Amino acid sequence: MQETFEEAAKELGLEVRVTTGLLRMPVLRGVVEGQKVRARWSDRGAPVEALLDPPLDLGLDVKRMGFTPRVSLHHKLWLDDPNWDMEVDALCDEPRRGATLFASDARRAVLGLNATNVETEVTDEHVRVFVMQVYGESLVRALLGVARTAGLIDKARRALPPASALDEHAAHTHLFANKNGLATSDTPLGAWGDLRGARLHVSFPRTGARRHDVLAQITPLDGRLGPGLLVRPETFVDRARTFFGGQDLTTGDPVFDPAFLVQAVEAERTVAALDGDVRALLLDLRRTFEIVTLDDQGLTLRGPAAKIPAAQMASLLEAGCAVVEGVVRASGAVTKGPYR
Repeated sequence: MQETFEEAAKELGLEVRVTTGLLRMPVLRGVVEGQKVRARWSDRGAPVEALLDPPLDLGLDVKRMGFTPRVSLHHKLWLDDPNWDMEVDALCDEPRRGATLFASDARRAVLGLNATNVETEVTDEHVRVFVMQVYGESLVRALLGVARTAGLIDKARRALPPASALDEHAAHTHLFANKNGLATSDTPLGAWGDLRGARLHVSFPRTGARRHDVLAQITPLDGRLGPGLLVRPETFVDRARTFFGGQDLTTGDPVFDPAFLVQAVEAERTVAALDGDVRALLLDLRRTFEIVTLDDQGLTLRGPAAKIPAAQMASLLEAGCAVVEGVVRASGAVTKGPYR
């Protein structure tokens, strides 16, 4: 089996690794026609897939039509194309957006995979087929097929509007991005670029049918914030661990210290970096986001979009960037100052 995978890998310029453990199965991965692909051996044959990166946000679930089609009043994806409607069983959060995605080339590519493979699957994350008779040529054909289909889906996503549940957030996100020179996408909704001395990436990952989170990841432009740094809302377990001797740095702020757990290798540098402005911003962000985590990689903010007012997105993102910028500036001053 490994020789078969190596044959396909050599033809397409991919790599093969062998899993550890008793079975030691080959795993193939790499990039084909600009798409990330992977394949492995399983008891059902070889699942071969191309990854959609970033994932879509439509709640796609497209499969070969079975004996009993799935019934859904609001999520069934009909295209008024007998080939599609009779051969695949497709569900989607918003059928109108799904119909736009599969308006032409992407639809034909999926139908082509469905006609030539025992099992085909398209989700927000991947295009996948199962190869039952595994040999070099069949693997190559499957890898090329899923890669080309994923590429056409990636191309088609550019014509899609944002998820309807995010209409208001999309308007404010685009306004904010245009004002600050950030790049944007609609499917999924997102914006990214440099802002206030930090690197910002905000996205709206799907968490369920018509449900999305706001996820902001803000990193320093150069390097990291500090070794072993961790600042996050304190839990009951954290308080119990601290009581029995666990590490929890204190800043002397009677409001901030009970609210956040602070850990770091360089305690002095960290406490100095968490100055009054940074602490106030983190407390404000904690009132809006469920997750507020500052570590050596940067700041992560996450919470349900339905609970985060769209009109406040700009000020919240600016506050997050100000936190990272402030920590970089303050910790740098300590490193260069009399403490070192």
